[in-house]
Amino acid sequence: MDVQGEKTIPLSKVKLIFFQLLALGMVGLGASIFTLSPEELINQRGQDETALMYSMAAILILLCGSAGVVCFMKLLDTAPGLILTTTGFTDNSSSMPAGFVPWEEVTELKEFRFNRQKIVSIHIKNPETHLRRGNFLQRLTNRAVSKASGTPINISANSLKTSYNGLVSDFERYFKHSQNKNPESI
Repeated sequence: MDVQGEKTIPLSKVKLIFFQLLALGMVGLGASIFTLSPEELINQRGQDETALMYSMAAILILLCGSAGVVCFMKLLDTAPGLILTTTGFTDNSSSMPAGFVPWEEVTELKEFRFNRQKIVSIHIKNPETHLRRGNFLQRLTNRAVSKASGTPINISANSLKTSYNGLVSDFERYFKHSQNKNPESI
């Protein structure tokens, strides 16, 4: 629900269901590899690739199974995916959401591309604050993402009920407003 001075972007249940089904399909593919006998896993050159194939299947099951759990949890989540206000934004769009970030903390907005996916990267004054949050695995993931994108806060439109262009437009509008402090600009 939009309120004057606030923009709420809900999580897209349709996109999340699609990702959930995709994750389940990949887990099924990984599981089906385990049903193959070692004889069936010999490549065309006659080399036994059983260990490689079973390892790949295990990785596929673990990664896609984890992604499926995250999608399922987001499907049950009733909180909005993103809230933009005149004082900052609250991110709840991913498995490791940034939470509330005041605009005073934001230095710039950039586009980050991962493969063919466009992501809004929010650069902040003190990234170490966000890099220290969460459990060991979350901190490790945040550091890897930060190393690739230059910031620990990255928001994709993939789980949100908006397009990438809409997400960028909304972010730019609120960020510019915070710099101008002109309430009529929103």
